[in-house]
Amino acid sequence: MPSGGQNKIILTDEQYVLVEKFAGYGLNQDKIADAIGISLATLKRNKTDNAKFAELYARGKAKAEGSVGSSLYRRAIDGDVGAIKWWEQTRAGRMERSRQDVTQESTLVVKVVPHAE
Repeated sequence: MPSGGQNKIILTDEQYVLVEKFAGYGLNQDKIADAIGISLATLKRNKTDNAKFAELYARGKAKAEGSVGSSLYRRAIDGDVGAIKWWEQTRAGRMERSRQDVTQESTLVVKVVPHAE
């Protein structure tokens, strides 16, 4: 029995397939756990302690990033200004710089105190 008195949950082949699929759809860990019928704690434990789970989760995320990146790249190459801007900011590390003028008004209050001799 694992520490904490919890029974070890053995994932089915179907759950493993769904982990990769849902990670590829961009679902967060909480949603993946709900979708495959396990707790978030069990999902996190599997990501750490279960090499097969961790590999499928990472593969799903990588496939999604590859697909989206490929689509974004094609749109940027075709001249889509929004795609170009996003690519430049996130992939090429270039950020649009904006200048902000900061002004602050303040009031100076001077209190005159008579000098005692």
